Amino acid sequence: MKKVVLLLLAVSLVGCSPCKRMARLSLKCPPEVTHDTVYTPGEVIYKDTIVTKYLPGDTVLEQVEILVPYKIPDTSTVARTSLAEARAMIRENKLKLQLVQYDSLLYWKLDSAIQTHTPDTIKITDTAYFYVPTKTKACRVFQTGFFLVLGLFLVAMVLFFVFRK
Repeated sequence: MKKVVLLLLAVSLVGCSPCKRMARLSLKCPPEVTHDTVYTPGEVIYKDTIVTKYLPGDTVLEQVEILVPYKIPDTSTVARTSLAEARAMIRENKLKLQLVQYDSLLYWKLDSAIQTHTPDTIKITDTAYFYVPTKTKACRVFQTGFFLVLGLFLVAMVLFFVFRK
């Protein structure tokens, strides 16, 4: 008798396998797969740069006669910078201008002049949803009580047969 009770208990527990129930429900209600796409736009990165330009040296001469009835005294003046030299002279009622440009290398620093792009990324994920139809039944109090009493009775029987000497 003890072996029969244990056999019935083992058969009843195997019958409640969730794997079998899930397999049966997936045949009735196949899963619905959705595709989620996540798009991440790329970034634009701005970098500073320095632009250089070489300017070769050059000389400009200009001479103009000053028309006045009297003689102008001879004078001269010079102005110098790191890039050029300018001379102005008055000789024999003639104005002479000389501009000498030195060889130079000019630098310009440009802020945010170079753009670099990081690539766009797209991530696709699949998600499976299982829709299991459930039927709700009105549960009567006497049915719940009956199954509760029946379960307690079976547990008591198993314990009685197991611990009986």
